[in-house]
Amino acid sequence: MEYAVEGEDITPGEVSQDQGWQCAGARRTGARKASANPTGLLPADAPRDKHDGSKLKAKVLRAGRMPHLPREDIKVVIRPRGGLDIAKVGAVVVAGAIIAAAGISNDYLHQDTLCPNMQQNIMVASTPKRENAVRLVCVREIIVAGKTHELSAYETAPHSTCKGVIRVPKFVKYGPLLVRCALYRKPVDVCYAYGRLGHRADVCPSPGDVICRGCGATSPDEQHQCTPRCRLCGGQHLTAREDCSQRFKIPYVVRRRRGERARAARSKSLAASPPPELAFEGNLEFPAMTSGTEADSQCRSGFRDHFRSRGSSRSRGRSRSRGRSKSRAEARSRSRARSKTGSSTASRQHKPALSWANKVRIDNGEPAEGTASSSQQSALSGYAQQFERLRKENAQVKEEMKKMASEIAEIKKFTLGQASDSSPAPIAMQVPEASTGVSGASKRRAIEK
Repeated sequence: MEYAVEGEDITPGEVSQDQGWQCAGARRTGARKASANPTGLLPADAPRDKHDGSKLKAKVLRAGRMPHLPREDIKVVIRPRGGLDIAKVGAVVVAGAIIAAAGISNDYLHQDTLCPNMQQNIMVASTPKRENAVRLVCVREIIVAGKTHELSAYETAPHSTCKGVIRVPKFVKYGPLLVRCALYRKPVDVCYAYGRLGHRADVCPSPGDVICRGCGATSPDEQHQCTPRCRLCGGQHLTAREDCSQRFKIPYVVRRRRGERARAARSKSLAASPPPELAFEGNLEFPAMTSGTEADSQCRSGFRDHFRSRGSSRSRGRSRSRGRSKSRAEARSRSRARSKTGSSTASRQHKPALSWANKVRIDNGEPAEGTASSSQQSALSGYAQQFERLRKENAQVKEEMKKMASEIAEIKKFTLGQASDSSPAPIAMQVPEASTGVSGASKRRAIEK
């Protein structure tokens, strides 16, 4: 596919800042790096970052991941050859060329999917139809922009089959020899011919742009000599050599086991957390609590108003509830005065609470750390006073609710008894008896006849 754009041809010399052109930030940063090190050689005494290789490896693996495709579909991997770069040419152009070479019409493509992998420079086709999969596997070359490029296509194993990685013993006897078996680890894709990571040599998108696997210099000659440095582990060897410790990917089984161990460790740490009462005593940053007397008084007044409204329809119940409410008010005032004096004495006798760490040290026989400062001790004493006051007020509210419940029961009993006393007595009804004289006389006449 070709596109025609209207415009004027200019020379590279006209593209300058004097003519109003500005370079992009990333491009300008790359130019600075290239000018600072034009040869690309790394000095022998340059500092080496240990985490640089792991970051590069994670970046390559993350860029090579593909989205999830339907499991039931047939997967066909298409690997272009001859220096075809899918990222530069365009995934749409390459996909159109593949479909045209396979001879699949648009009527049979509504369920098919072509997914490009720019990092590995491959195309993955997903189709539920066996006919389309056979056509894609048979493709050997495509035409892009008037140029023929070779392809290598193959069908992958279905999702329901075993991929060949199974659990085996550590040693296998091969005749008289014991052969050690190890877990299969997939290596990181590296282009051994051109020194790049993320793809293999057969699908290299830029075979003409060669870089050194040791130092990263571009277009090295035959007499090129350098001090090699691995881009994965930072060692003194070529990138991703056979003895490199970072050239393999972490197997899925290992990653799953690590995740299970991490989750088990987190659950164990949560189970070993301090109990809530000790955590309350050791928490010095507990927020200041407001006085709850007003809210409690409003709650109690609401209960009294509710019960008074229910008893207002009954005169005797109303008089009793009023008399008892006055006695309750007097008792409440006396109990509040007692609670205030008790809280003041408790505050004088209160000792600073120990933290969770100090309690554990004392239980283990170790000396506790230094005591808290005066401000922390005052804060702890204030929290203890508030807690004691709330506990006493809660007990008072519970006692008053019990008294109200007993009063309600008495009121109900009284109203039921009054209703039974005022009910009218049953009136006896007189039912007339049927006369039997006529029937007897008729019988006597019949007998006389």
